[in-house]
Amino acid sequence: MAGRPRKSAAVKIAQGNPGRRKIAETVQAKAGCPDCPTVVSRDKDAKAMWDWLVTNLDSMGILTLADRLVLELIANDYSELQQALRLVKKEGMILRGEKGGSYSHPALNIAASARKRIHFVMQNLGLTPKAREQLNLQLAEVRKSALADFRDRRKPKQGATK
Repeated sequence: MAGRPRKSAAVKIAQGNPGRRKIAETVQAKAGCPDCPTVVSRDKDAKAMWDWLVTNLDSMGILTLADRLVLELIANDYSELQQALRLVKKEGMILRGEKGGSYSHPALNIAASARKRIHFVMQNLGLTPKAREQLNLQLAEVRKSALADFRDRRKPKQGATK
């Protein structure tokens, strides 16, 4: 999709829906820390990434039980990246073919692919500086809107008697 990413429903509501278009309802996932899948807990590298993700997302206040699969995918990608890098370190970046020609280690392609997938998911989880900045802007707008709603509810209505 070309162009700017879509604004979330919360941001549109916070801005007063200037386009006057229908705002899709959003479903809120239950906050909490999902259980670590067995396949992740058995892999040292994947478990380390899982723990790091859960700690950071929880401290940001955005971790939900629905994030389990995304966390599992990024943890497994991280494990794949580490395995590829260890193999390249052991065997070298350049390999020799049967006929004497040289070629880059296939594990380098695996590592590059894993890095791209990890970076993509980290952006979507708000774990890059740019993504955090966008998330903070959205959260700030939502907080302003929530505060305004609270103030509006507390104001006495005109003509109302106590």
